[in-house]
Amino acid sequence: MAGENDPWVRTSDGRIMRQSEFLRIQDQQIRAYTTQMSAMIEELGTLSSELHGHSGEVYSALWTLQSDMEGIDGKIGTDENADKVRHNWNQAYPQVQEIFRATARGITTIADGISRSADMLLAAENETLQGFGRRAVDPRPRPPAPRPGRFIE
Repeated sequence: MAGENDPWVRTSDGRIMRQSEFLRIQDQQIRAYTTQMSAMIEELGTLSSELHGHSGEVYSALWTLQSDMEGIDGKIGTDENADKVRHNWNQAYPQVQEIFRATARGITTIADGISRSADMLLAAENETLQGFGRRAVDPRPRPPAPRPGRFIE
């Protein structure tokens, strides 16, 4: 039997219930909210990391291309047709390289934006939970701690 230590409360939607029941329902709703927010933040963090990896893959493809094309100018030949090929090559190749660089930079920009979105979502969750005396926990893995004597970019 509920007593004086468990008063009746009226919810914002007009329902009347014991405070203990209200707090139990509220706790369930807060846990569901934090679970959903954590899942979204984690998914955004994963997507950002994957995109950063794709950016690295584009740079890797560029470096492979540059390595494979090293010295091609001398291998084209020296006749009139070779001069035309060389001219076309020297016009197009820098543009091709810049396309790779621009693509990688674009992917990195998107990845960074997604990461900032996850940060903003975490801050919003934390602000919401403060009203209930709780704090949000970042579900994303922490970056590795630097090891002495190692350079980390």
